[in-house]
Amino acid sequence: SISAEPTEHISAEDIAALAGMPEGTTLLNYDEALIVNNLRRNPWVKDVKLSREFPDRLRVEITERTVTSIVMMNSGSVTWCMGDDDVWIEPVKIVAGEGQSIIEAALAYVSGSETLVITDVPQTVNPVAGTVAEDEVFEAIRAYRTELSKDFWDQIVSINASSIEGISCVLKSGIEISLGVPSNIETKEAVIDQLMAKYPNRLTYINVRVPSNPSYRMVDTESVEGGSGATGDISAATPSATTEPTKTQGEQNVSSGSESAEGTAEATESYDEWTDTSDEWTDGSGEWTEGYDDYADTYGEWTEGYDESTETYDEWTEGY
Repeated sequence: SISAEPTEHISAEDIAALAGMPEGTTLLNYDEALIVNNLRRNPWVKDVKLSREFPDRLRVEITERTVTSIVMMNSGSVTWCMGDDDVWIEPVKIVAGEGQSIIEAALAYVSGSETLVITDVPQTVNPVAGTVAEDEVFEAIRAYRTELSKDFWDQIVSINASSIEGISCVLKSGIEISLGVPSNIETKEAVIDQLMAKYPNRLTYINVRVPSNPSYRMVDTESVEGGSGATGDISAATPSATTEPTKTQGEQNVSSGSESAEGTAEATESYDEWTDTSDEWTDGSGEWTEGYDDYADTYGEWTEGYDESTETYDEWTEGY
């Protein structure tokens, strides 16, 4: 007979039935490989240990898979549990409450655990219970999981896996990070760490798809405290955050130890960090003029009366 303790998802009776011991089997002639394979037909079963209990019992110990990911298909209508070895386990029902998106419901479902939410998986992905997820987006996620430090990986609450190029994640702090293809992963993490250290509790978005030329967005105030990203909600983590450039903040590009702005220039400590000569700011200066007067003290020859006397500054008037 079979002796087994129930697991969270499999009863003792089901374990005995799954074992499928042929009639006439004894403790001296049982087929271990057959029994183990039979038990592993249940996708919750990760490991099996068999031991004899004389005179007539076979003890079966089951180790279940731990759910490490909740995977949401692109349509958002189907959600699967995935184990710690990237094996599809079974569908799980996620119900969105009133005024709640399905992603918010999934994040609430895993709240308090270390389970990752993977969203926007392509429709070409076809989960089969008990099989390993071998689609390219999951291979990319495995690469990130392997090469990112554990400390950084543990900060991630959700990953968008719409494509390899479009892989992004949201941290517990609420910061959204665009990662892109799984290359130069250690360099990408180093750039992210540098930016987060330089602008603590102010960043809302970081793009390191090209780590040699990253960009970022930040809130326009330093009076922000880090929050919990358990819901993956950026606004919950950084109450004053905006995802579009504001008067004193735009998306910054950082390259080769210096900074150049697509939005505004307020993130620098001094004008010299941006360019060697003022002439480089003349053409197309309209892109940076919003908030310029807030930082006039660092711009030497343009400081005096710039915001009040634009007519005397012909090259910079347009767009100011």
